[in-house]
Amino acid sequence: TVEVPLRWDEPAGPTLDVFVQRLRGGEGQVRGQLWLLNGGPGGSGADFDDWMEAFRVLDPTLDVYTVDHRGTGRSARLSCPDQESEASESGFYLTAQETAACYEAERAEWGEDLARFTTTAAARDVGQLIARAAVPGQDVFVYGVSYGTYWAHRYLQLFPDQADAV
Repeated sequence: TVEVPLRWDEPAGPTLDVFVQRLRGGEGQVRGQLWLLNGGPGGSGADFDDWMEAFRVLDPTLDVYTVDHRGTGRSARLSCPDQESEASESGFYLTAQETAACYEAERAEWGEDLARFTTTAAARDVGQLIARAAVPGQDVFVYGVSYGTYWAHRYLQLFPDQADAV
């Protein structure tokens, strides 16, 4: 996990942990990084575990990264313990009738900071993660799937010169 600002307008303020997974390129010279952004919203980067291996086989000169969007997977996951319990109406999945109570549970936990779990904030997370992992002279590629393409688009609006290709 990597700490990022909870509130990007207050970078020295509270933080939250964003999960990043890296699979190093194969033997020899690594020429770049491939960042995989999952869909949903709500999909975890863990969905890319098999893809990471496949990408390494296709191009062993890339380090491959996955990121869990803030509020999902292993990145400060927003959850509703009562509504997602096995004893609830649909188990882990929420019914329409459970969403209001789930929202209230999250509001109780996060307060006004619940509004910080946005595409824009997640795009800033990716920009900072890429900057931290950057190696001079290496290419940076970003690949989004489904909602991940929307996430990548927002990332491009905020960091138009950071990636070599999306």
